[in-house]
Amino acid sequence: MKKLKKAAEPVESRWMRFVPHILILVFAAQSFWHALDKSATYDEPGHLTTSYLLLKTEHQDYDIGHPPLARYLFALPLLVMGPNLPAELEPPRVSAETPLSELPGSGLYFFATHFLYTNKFKAETILVTSRCVNILLGCLLGFWVYILARKLYGEKGAILSLLLFAFCPNLIAHSSLVTTDIGGLAFAFGFIYYFVRMLEPHGKGTDVWAGVWMGLALLSKFTNVFLVPFFAVLYLIFGKFRKEAMV
Repeated sequence: MKKLKKAAEPVESRWMRFVPHILILVFAAQSFWHALDKSATYDEPGHLTTSYLLLKTEHQDYDIGHPPLARYLFALPLLVMGPNLPAELEPPRVSAETPLSELPGSGLYFFATHFLYTNKFKAETILVTSRCVNILLGCLLGFWVYILARKLYGEKGAILSLLLFAFCPNLIAHSSLVTTDIGGLAFAFGFIYYFVRMLEPHGKGTDVWAGVWMGLALLSKFTNVFLVPFFAVLYLIFGKFRKEAMV
């Protein structure tokens, strides 16, 4: 008995597979060009230096204005690179009596300026090395935008969403800087995707992954704490429909 030949896949469908990859690469290329072209913003030296100090020293109180996860990620390539800390200056540790309204203190930016501009490596080299981490986090965000949009609106809606993402100037700019915004957003989108799946009738097991990505989001940006009450209310509203569908 002859085996039935599998129907050939349309050429258009085959090309559509590559479109998401191309768009994310285009986004990464634009972000990398921006990272190479722009000098440090006001807060980048502080983020960069704090990130490196968190992994190089035993203290965690240099700047408590941001959770540590994104900063640990920024510092990983610097550990391999090995820039030197200013030997003539004490690291800007924070006193327990310092009110939150005065953080981070001016000492952090003074120390950060010396770290970045009197180093054995050029400031541009240190900046771009850590900026590449944020570009990868931006690509992760693009991945979640595509996956979530495909689930909600289908393949064409996902392509359109990723197209708008790939050429958004705001996202390109933030992905090419050493700041915690894009990392917090990327992990939050991971949580939202698994939250949507958790509401489905057969979403068993996705609640664990939703919890994992929620934890990563909270470890990256304090403002992600607002996800907790908002999605708790959504779960109370829509969770009952899942239970009714499973009966």
